[in-house]
Amino acid sequence: MGCQGHCNWQANRSRWLTRKGVVSVWSAGKQVFAEASRPRSQESVPHAEQWKTVASVSAVRRAPTPLGHLQPAPEVESRPLQEYDQYCGVATMQEVVA
Repeated sequence: MGCQGHCNWQANRSRWLTRKGVVSVWSAGKQVFAEASRPRSQESVPHAEQWKTVASVSAVRRAPTPLGHLQPAPEVESRPLQEYDQYCGVATMQEVVA
C-alpha cells in the first residue's frame, strides 16, 4: 500500500508514534506529519488556564504566612442582647409588660 501518486513516502513503511498527546508519522527517518490526538475516555486532561492563578503546593508550603487554621482567632466583642434589640428597634419584654 503506497501513496506515490500524492506524496513521496510509503504508508506501509512508516512508523506511528504517540508521545505527549501528539501522533507523529515517520518514514525513512523523517517526520512526515504530526497531529494532536484526542484524549481517551476517563483520561486526565490538564487545563492550564483554569489553574494559572492557583499557587502550587510547594509555593504554598514555602509561604511565610500560616494557613487559616494556624492563625490566632480574631478578637471578639461581646454585647448584651438588649443592645441589639435597641439597634433593631425591637421592644424588650420589660417594656412590653410595663
